[in-house]
Amino acid sequence: MRHFSMLVVCACLGLVSCSMVPPPSIHELRQIEGEILLFDGDGYVIKDGYGRQFRVQATPSARVEGNLSVGDAVLVRIGKPHAPNLRYAKAVHLFSDMETTYGELVSKDSGSLRIKDPAGRETQLSLDEHSIGYGRAQPGDHIFVKTYRAPYEGEVQNFQDGGYIVRDIDGRVLRYQLRDSTDMPDSQNRRHAVERPEMRHDVPYARSIYVLTDPLSLQGSLLRRDDGFYTVTGSEDLALIVGQATVRDAKVQPGEHVLVVVSPLPVIEASAIEKL
Repeated sequence: MRHFSMLVVCACLGLVSCSMVPPPSIHELRQIEGEILLFDGDGYVIKDGYGRQFRVQATPSARVEGNLSVGDAVLVRIGKPHAPNLRYAKAVHLFSDMETTYGELVSKDSGSLRIKDPAGRETQLSLDEHSIGYGRAQPGDHIFVKTYRAPYEGEVQNFQDGGYIVRDIDGRVLRYQLRDSTDMPDSQNRRHAVERPEMRHDVPYARSIYVLTDPLSLQGSLLRRDDGFYTVTGSEDLALIVGQATVRDAKVQPGEHVLVVVSPLPVIEASAIEKL
């Protein structure tokens, strides 16, 4: 009986030790089995069996099985060793752009904020519930803000129940209700200026707010701009994947000072993605 008990204890200890085996490091991975959590522009966010999430980017020659959907179990074959300095850029913005302001956040309320720029001048900006990143910024933070003035610009996606479904220049999908006085543009032109009555015309609107001390907000100089890739030098040199979902200033050129907002997920370059 005692011998049997010892066997049970040993078996249990074996199971515990197996369950505590650490996952392989990202540098050791040759393939990943996991579940597609979402499509992110031209990449996939995949969760492996250990609960880790990766951004999987297919290389130009990658073999991708068609009709992949969120929730599918997939096998990702890794094409290149993981490069720690390779990141996916969620946004690339110019400090010198006319629709940019940056400095210390002096005050904020539900409809406006005030910024003191490096020269000591204060600027008031309007905002609303659609302003990205507003909740994270606190007085005293140094922030970078992308602005615009009315009218509001975006691409009409659909017409539904008396209103427009519009994708704005930051990729947000918003709904705008039409009024009797709404001036309707040419329906053949998918790019429209949509007037927002609640926006102040005398104060720039804060559409995106980035806290400069956020570890995912990086400053540097653009070294190179290749097809789909940027190289930025700052506290460290970064190779950036710039995809379809990346929000960026089109006129960014090498040598210019930029703010780069990167995804927190490690990037995996895949040679093949197969449905299991």
